[in-house]
Amino acid sequence: MSNRIPLIAGNWKMHKTGSQAGEAASQLKRLVEKATDVEVMIAPTHTALYQVVQALKGSAIALGAQNLYWEKQGAFTGEISSEMLVDAGCSHVIIGHSERRQFFGETDATVNRKIQAALSASLIPVFCIGETEAEREAGETFSVLDKQVHRHQRTGPGGSSVYPVTARNTVWEAVCQCRSHPLRRKCKTG
Repeated sequence: MSNRIPLIAGNWKMHKTGSQAGEAASQLKRLVEKATDVEVMIAPTHTALYQVVQALKGSAIALGAQNLYWEKQGAFTGEISSEMLVDAGCSHVIIGHSERRQFFGETDATVNRKIQAALSASLIPVFCIGETEAEREAGETFSVLDKQVHRHQRTGPGGSSVYPVTARNTVWEAVCQCRSHPLRRKCKTG
């Protein structure tokens, strides 16, 4: 029997202003206040972190960020560091999301640097893994996922293996989920 506790994570992507996110977090707090045997985490936009952390006070809902940069500070316009996220109240951070890989050119190497930065700041990385549609159609899904998981495995105290929270998030599914997205035409499933 596993000792794992399921994590239900909500990535709010680029939706909701700060006030809208605060209100949504307040509603979620009321809805899940009696939930047991499960962890809940939400990741609003960076500009809504303050309002959401205020709304979540006194709840077990974890606050996550949608991304981070691996440097602690510097001339990296538009980026946010792990220390900034911790200071904002985050305990988790999504890393390697398929949209970041597809639209912003993230690679396994940059994802690895982000995981290291998160762990160094005691943030829990929510590490997204997934294959492209071409890899899926070629029957390479499990090979790709295996490589991604093992590439980002860490060694913990006493030499034990430590993995970040892992979420399956495929590029082809992300494209299929949004009917109005310009890449929708590439989807063969709908």
